[in-house]
Amino acid sequence: MIQHYQLSPGDIDVIYNGVDINLFTPQNRIAYRDTVRAKYAIAPDDVLLLFVGSGFKRKGLRHAINALSLINTSQKMKLLVVGKGNIGEYQRFAREKGVFDKLVFAGVCKHIHEIYAGGDIFLFPSEYDAFGTACLEAMASGLPVVVSKASGASEIITHGEDGFIVNHPIDAHEIAKQLQALLEKGTREQMGAVARQKAEGCSFQANIEKTLQVYRKVVDSHS
Repeated sequence: MIQHYQLSPGDIDVIYNGVDINLFTPQNRIAYRDTVRAKYAIAPDDVLLLFVGSGFKRKGLRHAINALSLINTSQKMKLLVVGKGNIGEYQRFAREKGVFDKLVFAGVCKHIHEIYAGGDIFLFPSEYDAFGTACLEAMASGLPVVVSKASGASEIITHGEDGFIVNHPIDAHEIAKQLQALLEKGTREQMGAVARQKAEGCSFQANIEKTLQVYRKVVDSHS
């Protein structure tokens, strides 16, 4: 907008999407974690990566699978894919990469807050996304996130504190490197707690207040 309309950065107010911090909360793990894992045959000690979003190509599912194949660890891992898309081609790709047994497709899930409760890391290597509300939902649920710079949600993430920002979504090695860092449970929990704090500042109420502030500023400037 600044370039196209030749505006001053000071004339632009950015208001990010809001999230229901009461629905998406770390406390959901108590009620849903074991149930979700049992439903999708995820072992209690598996590190569960979550990929949420329909339109698998644009959301970067291929890059996620590729990165999973590059992680060098004895730790058991699974990638749970939630959303609508052509499952077959990604199953074939996962088989080619030797991680077919680590891939689980859940389809479209109505109660997505329960899914977050079962996960450990949120992975979102999108090739383009204006924002990606799923990232904010995951953060509110207490999950550290690995997100590409091509997603607008990367603007609310502090690299190395509440998640990791990947510069290029097609760089599977970079994605794998960040995921590797999150295999340590203590690191995940610490970053997940910071992610929750960040998400609390993006609640629906905070979103409304920020919007009202912009309205007031515009009205005052024309008074």
